Amino acid sequence: RPPAPTGRKPLGKRFELDGTIKAARATYKGEHVGESLGRIVYTFVRDEPPRRTEFRDVTINGFGGSIRGKGVIESWRYDSENYPRWRAEVALDRVRIPPVSRWVFRDPKLVEGALTARMWLEGVQTDVNRLRGEGRAGFVEVEVGHLPFILKLFQMLNLTQTRGFLEKAAYSSKQDARFSIANGELSTDKIELETEGLLLELTGKYLLESHRVDMRVR
Repeated sequence: RPPAPTGRKPLGKRFELDGTIKAARATYKGEHVGESLGRIVYTFVRDEPPRRTEFRDVTINGFGGSIRGKGVIESWRYDSENYPRWRAEVALDRVRIPPVSRWVFRDPKLVEGALTARMWLEGVQTDVNRLRGEGRAGFVEVEVGHLPFILKLFQMLNLTQTRGFLEKAAYSSKQDARFSIANGELSTDKIELETEGLLLELTGKYLLESHRVDMRVR
């Protein structure tokens, strides 16, 4: 006859997968990168959610530079509102801004230039309003002169003789800028961008969902 019930659930079965992925070429959202490699550790324990996938020692060479990092994704099919959750630590070294923007955002407003940054991020699904993080970033030869709020600034300053030059000029960071992300906003105390004949200081926030900018420019 069967054993008497104990009131305890049976122990869950544990499954682990540890492997390395290496590719000579990779494509995501139509953007191509070169050699990419990383280690993936997948863990599943029955009756003990969530499922966990770790990405370790990830390196992506492309977009004119390199991307390195690590992260984790947790999933649970019985809580689709709050999963999957994810966390990541990322380092970008002189990567072009347009392709990275297309990877991250659904409808990015593209600005030419390169980005170097160190950051940590965490979020739920792709909800920008639940995205959190902070880090430091520097810009190299960024063409911010075509952004609508910068154009309005040039018009207000009535830079009739030099406006065309300033609009086409490439700006670089005077020093790295600190930033934080919370409640759907990317905020920074000060971004200093300089080009020949002009130094722009920007303080304020960028609204991730609407792509609107709320900044003071000096």
